[in-house]
Amino acid sequence: MCSHSHILRYMGAFKENLAAFPFPANYRQAAPPVREGYEHLRRQLVRALNSELPVPDVLNALLPTLFHLRLRALSDEAFSYEALQSGAKAFHKKAEEMLLERTQLAPLAEAVLFAVRMYVKVMRAAESALPAPSLQRLPSLPRYDECVWMLERLPNGERLAHWLRASLTIEIGCLTLEIFYENKPPNVIVFHQNLPDNRPSAPALNKRSLLQLQAWATTVQEAGQTFGAAARQLGIWPKRNQSATQNDIHTSPEDVQAERQLAEIGWEDFAFFPS
Repeated sequence: MCSHSHILRYMGAFKENLAAFPFPANYRQAAPPVREGYEHLRRQLVRALNSELPVPDVLNALLPTLFHLRLRALSDEAFSYEALQSGAKAFHKKAEEMLLERTQLAPLAEAVLFAVRMYVKVMRAAESALPAPSLQRLPSLPRYDECVWMLERLPNGERLAHWLRASLTIEIGCLTLEIFYENKPPNVIVFHQNLPDNRPSAPALNKRSLLQLQAWATTVQEAGQTFGAAARQLGIWPKRNQSATQNDIHTSPEDVQAERQLAEIGWEDFAFFPS
């Protein structure tokens, strides 16, 4: 177990990197132990979706596992920000394809696309602030509950804890979208629908699955907003300017409106953090 002093030094020095995470493309390029852990997490998520557990219950059950897997991947692989951003862009493109091919996934796909765009913008700002964290400095990787407990004892620690949970939720949301797209939960397939332009028929979702999909979409959307709001409050992400780099993911009108709300709303009225 990590000593509290080690964790505090890590969290205090590298708060800008606390919410960085690998995307599926990164995990699939990782060493076998990390890839195996990633596939195990996916199987756990499939079982949770099959059981139709409420979204908060799924997150409470899986976030500790995902947190450890994320830290292990970042520690073992030492992914650069460029690799993490490339993974984000690859997933963004894949989510856009999912949206076009399976229109019933639109609520979750759009929420994931929004959250990923928010993640990319925030982490690009963080990249200019500090280099990637050196997890090798820790004698062992902290547990999720241990990390949250320690975060809450840092200045702005409650916001850091919410920022971390938001990033974990976005990551789980990406996996959930993939699983719905691949139809791995068997109970979501009930009949087939004909698609335009002579594309093959695709499985449709029953009413319970559509409600589950919408619940996940709402959660991921809120996580994306929380991620951006926390970054603003922590001074990691400045207010939007008009310049954009050549590598930016396309900004939709919905993203512009979301950023306007983040910039204009009074923090005392912002509802994503409990009082």
